[in-house]
Formats: sequence, C-alpha cells, structure tokens
Amino acid sequence: MSKNNFQRLSDENITPRAKDQIEKTTKEIDASVSFVKMIGNIVEMYLPRVFDVFMMMSGAQQRGTPVEQEDTTLPPSSGGSGQITPNSGPSNPDL
Repeated sequence: MSKNNFQRLSDENITPRAKDQIEKTTKEIDASVSFVKMIGNIVEMYLPRVFDVFMMMSGAQQRGTPVEQEDTTLPPSSGGSGQITPNSGPSNPDL
C-alpha cells in the first residue's frame, strides 16, 4: 500500500525535527526546574530570617530566648520593683 500525502509530510517534516525538539524541550524543562529549585532554596534560607527581623523590629521576644522576669524581692535601688508579692513574706506574721 502506498503512503498518502499526510504520511509523506510527516516523514519529511516531523521526524527529523522531532529529535531537535526533544533536546530543546528537555533543556528548557531542566532550566525551568533549576530556576524553581533555586527560588525554593532562597525562600527556605531567607524567609525565616525575614520573620525574625520583623519580630525583632516590633519588639517581640526572639524564639529560644528565655523571658527575663523582674526580681521583685530586690529594692528599687538594686534593680528590683520593690513590691512584695503576697506569698513571698513569712507565712505567719504573728511570729
């Protein structure tokens, strides 16, 4: 059986160009994947730090840093508040 015009056109135009197109398409896909991977790495590396900077600028406590509590037992001249909490004194004031 002889080939029709569409089969001849396919053999003449599509087949030789297909190999070049496959290589070109593969290179373009690899470049796109590499770019997306690079952007992902940048986001993964710097985004947490950006949030830390915003938190620091807002005056919030940084992660992992213990919250400093004011010592209420010291007088104000020594850095304390001078206030005595209800449970800090003797349990029986009559003694």
